[in-house]
Amino acid sequence: MEKNMKTLLSTYYGDGNGRAARLYAVRQMTETFEIEFMENDKIVSSVPIPYSERFAEDACENWVEGIIK
Repeated sequence: MEKNMKTLLSTYYGDGNGRAARLYAVRQMTETFEIEFMENDKIVSSVPIPYSERFAEDACENWVEGIIK
């Protein structure tokens, strides 16, 4: 049985608001994505994203810009 493989794709940073997001590709049976939402260098949430990479990128951008609370 193959282990889950997690690869960091991108890191997004807010503009002085202490927010960041890390986007990972996760290979299980199919490729999905996972986002770690961070505030002040601490992970506040880790969310699986079963949609497209573009959807995950938009979510990262929305987090660091403060659109997602």
